[in-house]
Amino acid sequence: ATSWLNFLLGFVICSIPVCVVKDSMAGSGSQVFISLAVVLANSCQFVFAERASSTEQRISQDSGVFRRGGYQWSIEVEDAHEDGNIFPTLQQMQNGVFEVLQYGESDTGVEDKSNLLSAHEAGMYVTGGTFDLFPDDVALFTTKPYNPARSGSGSNQHGNMMVGDIKALYLKGSKMGKVEVLHTSRGLPNGGVLDRDGFPLFCIQGAEDHVIEPWAGIYKLVKNGSGKEFQLQPEVNYWRASKHTNKKKAQHFNSPNDVVVHSDGTIWFTDPIYGAKQQIRPENLLGNWVWRYDPKTQLVRVVADGFERPNGLVFSPDFKTLYVSDTGWETGSPTEGQVYINPRTIYAFDVCQEGCPSGAYLTNRRLIYASDDGIPDGLKIDTEGNIYSGNGDGVHVVDKLGNLKGKIKCAKNCEGEDGCRPCEGVANLFFGKGINEKKLYMLAEGEIVSVMLNIQGCAAAAVDSSNRKTPFFCWQFQDWEESFVM
Repeated sequence: ATSWLNFLLGFVICSIPVCVVKDSMAGSGSQVFISLAVVLANSCQFVFAERASSTEQRISQDSGVFRRGGYQWSIEVEDAHEDGNIFPTLQQMQNGVFEVLQYGESDTGVEDKSNLLSAHEAGMYVTGGTFDLFPDDVALFTTKPYNPARSGSGSNQHGNMMVGDIKALYLKGSKMGKVEVLHTSRGLPNGGVLDRDGFPLFCIQGAEDHVIEPWAGIYKLVKNGSGKEFQLQPEVNYWRASKHTNKKKAQHFNSPNDVVVHSDGTIWFTDPIYGAKQQIRPENLLGNWVWRYDPKTQLVRVVADGFERPNGLVFSPDFKTLYVSDTGWETGSPTEGQVYINPRTIYAFDVCQEGCPSGAYLTNRRLIYASDDGIPDGLKIDTEGNIYSGNGDGVHVVDKLGNLKGKIKCAKNCEGEDGCRPCEGVANLFFGKGINEKKLYMLAEGEIVSVMLNIQGCAAAAVDSSNRKTPFFCWQFQDWEESFVM
């Protein structure tokens, strides 16, 4: 009841009209009362959280915090009047915009991590029927690395090695709401994206030794010959600078973190040294670089350096700008920890694909945003060019110039006497497709939550395999259609 009173009080304060304006032009001296809408809402931040039912894992509208696990989600808008085209209105918030799709324990303080939800990275929306990979729509994601020897009682044949899972959450059909492990790999899957054909691509960080396969690189998730099991097929898994590069003398990547696909089919990915710092990979051999791989030539090239830890990346809707986050604030090292003078920033680059005067694919680097809470991890974008970054306190939304538009905030344990504590943050996020094109899905380790926005997101690889003319990514831009004719 208290939360509803606070809500109504805030609504009245932010929308109360001001009257009584004397018409100095009227000779009769009469007063004309003109009702003016006060733009107090421009300076008001509205915060509204919804509570999830412990039985249906959906939203109940009668309270202000999540019941399950004490999670609380809310929205803070910098300018409610100006940014209403992005965030839900107050009336929409009342009707419900959040939905808990899956809930499970996070890995905080838990030794057996094999059965956790661990919704960590590589969020992507795959439409049912895409190359017979899935019968219904699913959300794909990857888990944090864990030691399978600690699953259940006693040790097993895995010893002390680390593995990671690729999982699917079914969004429709008879399996709706269920989570399945599609593939477990010593390669430690991390970020992911759909390629221009609709196949899932994953960053594989690599095993604890360079000899062990799969090597670090970018891999496609496909089904094996029998069509019953998923397996990883390499796209690029060593530095091939020349067509004469010998795989036996290959230079290995560090631990690829995130990946995007350009409209021309080239694959761009970040390769920080997190794996080595976290002691799950050999010592780094290469720099903290951003790479571009061309499937046509099968050559891979460094396109940007100068990062502490290059992490998330996303193209603008017209593919003329690449945004890259640097999360060096979080070193990944158990001894170094967080270095507060290191970057937690987002940079923008101009993209040049052909006939570049300087020979560089990326030019005009500029800093556009620095996070005030945690690191800007995964990045996504909407059709208007607003950037969504997964952060320590939820999701930060900024425009293409780096101006903060608002936050989708996450907290937990709000029912305790000490008040809310930060949740594990949102490492990755993704937009839906079709009727869900305005839904933003957030991976918060122990929860997968969606929020309905008022703007369409750029969902990767919306190509229809039966109609290759269908544009992907921001497919509503019809002037790109000719480039998709195969």
